[in-house]
Amino acid sequence: MIRGDIDKLCAAGVPLGRITVGADCMTVVERLRAGERLEVCSLGDVCTSVSGLLRVLHAVASRGASLHSQSDPWLDMEAKGCNWTDLVGGLLEFMSRSTSERTKEALRQCKLSGQSVGRPKGIPPERLKRYRAGVMLYRSSGMSVRDICAVSGLEVRSFYRYMKSEGIPLKRRQGEDARSETEPAQVVDSVPAQGR
Repeated sequence: MIRGDIDKLCAAGVPLGRITVGADCMTVVERLRAGERLEVCSLGDVCTSVSGLLRVLHAVASRGASLHSQSDPWLDMEAKGCNWTDLVGGLLEFMSRSTSERTKEALRQCKLSGQSVGRPKGIPPERLKRYRAGVMLYRSSGMSVRDICAVSGLEVRSFYRYMKSEGIPLKRRQGEDARSETEPAQVVDSVPAQGR
């Protein structure tokens, strides 16, 4: 990566002796003289936030120098006019790209150190306790799934899904209300017949 960046800078006319790798940007900016141009491959090499970018731009401009980024053509300190649409769009793109790069680097560091990243797999322990208590109630009492979920603070569909994943057979209700707990209630049309 660094070799490719050095090649890009040389192709842009920067003498090899003037290329600095890994130096603090403000140290480089402090050495700029009026009329010189700071050439970078990407603004991400200079700073990681919009406030940092504005600080660098102010320091470069106060020295009478300019800044050119090969990856960010929207930033042209030498242009006579200022296209605010390009400037704001470029700043938003820079913010998005720098945030993405920092996030990817942080995830890479976490993986290298053995930390798990992302959403944890499985059911959280507290909810698993409630599911198991709900299953015990379901097996030992005559309570309906809806009543069990109301008592234990679970969602009915999630509880059914858990029971299915554990292979727990569903009981069918008997008697006047012969529908299954999984079947929706039947809606009876209560509109009176016309013409009677």
